[in-house]
Amino acid sequence: MPSPVWSTGPSGRHRCVVASSCTVRWEPTFTIFREEDAWRVSGRSAERAVAFADLTVLEAADMAAKRLTRLGVDDALQKAGAVEGDEVGIGDLAFELTIDHSEE
Repeated sequence: MPSPVWSTGPSGRHRCVVASSCTVRWEPTFTIFREEDAWRVSGRSAERAVAFADLTVLEAADMAAKRLTRLGVDDALQKAGAVEGDEVGIGDLAFELTIDHSEE
């Protein structure tokens, strides 16, 4: 697996995981990689956000998009260099990145 270009947790924080009594390691909630012509988001939280329902149903797709936004995936993709129209893969799902300009 290539080196991550972006790795973050909720609200930009990392989740601390104690690996042993004297060692602490940081476990990102999700990680973003660049794979040839697409971006790949890996991590349990992001994968669960898109795997919970039939995303061909508009309401389910909207809920998944909101979950990814709350996790910070949208912002992290943009900080990593993704632009509107880029392909993004999360789990078995691939989609074209759209950026919500309403908050600008």
